[in-house]
Amino acid sequence: MKMSTSTSVLASFATLKSLSDEKKYQNPYQILREFIQYIITADSLYSFTAIEMKNSLSRHFGFSIPEAVIRTSLKKMPGMSLDHGVYNVSLNKSENNEVFEAKKKEAEDSESYIIQLLTEYISSKNGEEIVDKEVLERDLILFLTEDQLLYSNGYTELISEFVLMNEHDADIQRRLNAIREGSVLYIGLSHNINEIGSIKKQLTLYFSSDKIYSVAAEKAETKIKESRRTGDCENFQKESGKVLDKNEYPLYNG
Repeated sequence: MKMSTSTSVLASFATLKSLSDEKKYQNPYQILREFIQYIITADSLYSFTAIEMKNSLSRHFGFSIPEAVIRTSLKKMPGMSLDHGVYNVSLNKSENNEVFEAKKKEAEDSESYIIQLLTEYISSKNGEEIVDKEVLERDLILFLTEDQLLYSNGYTELISEFVLMNEHDADIQRRLNAIREGSVLYIGLSHNINEIGSIKKQLTLYFSSDKIYSVAAEKAETKIKESRRTGDCENFQKESGKVLDKNEYPLYNG
């Protein structure tokens, strides 16, 4: 009997990050093997091809991994043999990985918590009774992995406000950083795995909690400056929490 195993890509990113923190993996190929091993057990696989595993990684975890990367990950995987393009699994090696299961469950719970908080915040701000979860997840990924000054559609503005509002919440900060740091590992896997280099080095280079909040703060500051320039008293007060003095800002016409 197959288990229900579909996981959002946000939770998958966090799982990647959590596994990398274990310090027992020499390269990202070994981390990818944990996801492959999980699929083998969950789907009761005894044989498969690289393209079949590629499709399974997409279905289970939202990953799009090149076949070449999958084949490299499988080369030295215990209990795996290759015969004319088909990978055969040794029965005594297809065992449950309790550590992976626990980390996957923790990541899913954490992702659900963040999405719930964001949904409640968005609903309170724009009056939407139903928030499109698919769009929300997409925009959260954009916020965490891209230059947000380039994006202003969907929920990205409200996500930015939410993150800035929770700048000093250590728990939310930790959950968001787990997703973001995991995305670096995924980008390496889905493009050129060799670009990752040392996992520890790359995470240090690319990520800090200040990075997330500086993006949100920059967007807020831009709005404040625009309000000052145009004399938009109401918007300035909303964004900055300050009262716009009409003597200081002559454009104010209230």
